[in-house]
Amino acid sequence: MSKILLIVEGAVSEPKYLKQFIKYHDEQMKKNGNKVPPIVVQIYGTLIYDLYKKISSQLTKDEFETIPVLIEILKEKNIKYDEQLDDYEQFSDIFLFFDLDAHYYCKCENRNENIFSSMNELIPFFSESTEKGKLLISYPMFEALKCFKDEFMAENEVLLHLFNIYEVGKKSSTTFKKKSIELTSNGYNDPTFSVEKIEKLVQYFIHCSFYLVCDQTNISNSQAIFENQYKKFIEPSNQVVIMSAFPHFIIDVFGIQPYYDKKVRTINCKNISE
Repeated sequence: MSKILLIVEGAVSEPKYLKQFIKYHDEQMKKNGNKVPPIVVQIYGTLIYDLYKKISSQLTKDEFETIPVLIEILKEKNIKYDEQLDDYEQFSDIFLFFDLDAHYYCKCENRNENIFSSMNELIPFFSESTEKGKLLISYPMFEALKCFKDEFMAENEVLLHLFNIYEVGKKSSTTFKKKSIELTSNGYNDPTFSVEKIEKLVQYFIHCSFYLVCDQTNISNSQAIFENQYKKFIEPSNQVVIMSAFPHFIIDVFGIQPYYDKKVRTINCKNISE
């Protein structure tokens, strides 16, 4: 049976929290009467911009194969990789989970332009899970997954949150990890699995994405999400709508219809950088 490869940036938290979504994926596949493809999680270990530098010279090559290049990079970084990757032709789908991590360019004079240039090459290149892989971005970083409370998705209102992308780093007085604590509750701050929890996070992702792209057909489109984050928030105000890449994975596999609520709600945004 074909396998799915999930490439994650971090070595500890991301794999632990991702297990919830893998379990949900497997249960839904069984529920829908489908065979459950084995999922392999591989740690990459550093920022997306490192990946960009490593593969930028090969972006235009038609013969580019993601997994062999990944193995080469991991060997150079002395990072252990799953031996199943050696038989890379058995993988039918690849998903790459990375953070925007804009603080990488924080001290650059044209930092926003650098972000746009890098991401605008990587996202179109990694646009199909069945080809070179699909890139799913957390804005501004992994902890976006924890930024949810039930009251953020009320009967008549959805509350989204904005954060300054250059206030993420450890030296900032308003680091995202510190501020994100204000936006979570016990149920969403740990990796304990429940179907209700996952589906609420997926529904919230849909609201966040639809607010950006304004088009139901583009809710799962990484390029459309990034372009609208950039045009509406990054370029004018150095901000992003906080969004996690993990619910994006579920939408990409199962589509939006099982989760899409057509009820009209007022969308409000709160800036948590202040």
